[in-house]
Amino acid sequence: ALGRMTPPEQLATVRPVLEDKVEQSEATKNWDEMAAAYREMLEIWPDDPEASEGLVRSIWQKAQAALSGGSDEAAAEREARALASSLKELKPLAKRSAAVPDVFEALGHLSLARAVRLANTRRLGEAMLMAEQALAACDGWEKALEVKEQLSALMNQLREHVAELKAEVARRANAQLSPEG
Repeated sequence: ALGRMTPPEQLATVRPVLEDKVEQSEATKNWDEMAAAYREMLEIWPDDPEASEGLVRSIWQKAQAALSGGSDEAAAEREARALASSLKELKPLAKRSAAVPDVFEALGHLSLARAVRLANTRRLGEAMLMAEQALAACDGWEKALEVKEQLSALMNQLREHVAELKAEVARRANAQLSPEG
């Protein structure tokens, strides 16, 4: 039935239904449902900046809701996965909706948040990549530069520690390096 409607008819009949869905989803904090409503709008009106901005906002809210603030490694791993999922949803929007500046800011902030979570799981190489992506999305962002410097320092410490371990193993005649150290 939608295909037989004229664009003004679609705007008059379908848009209010989808906007109600967005309002209900936002009120109940159902970010997936809110994103689905905005995706439906973008299928009908692909160049709608409000729908693009709303989709970015819903993905952002979903990512923020997934951050528990836990300090243990398991929490960091869960949060890193949730952030990866949100970033995966945002990246196509950056290509398609370059006119929506919020998408790049969201990409930068979520990439940096994921960099920190990855560092907390001792995955420094992946963390550095995320920090670089944050800088690519938000050029010259001071906080991203600071995190990148901290990651570089951690990576240097790790290299030094590995070199020390290798030297210690070399000093012992029958010693071998095992996964446990």
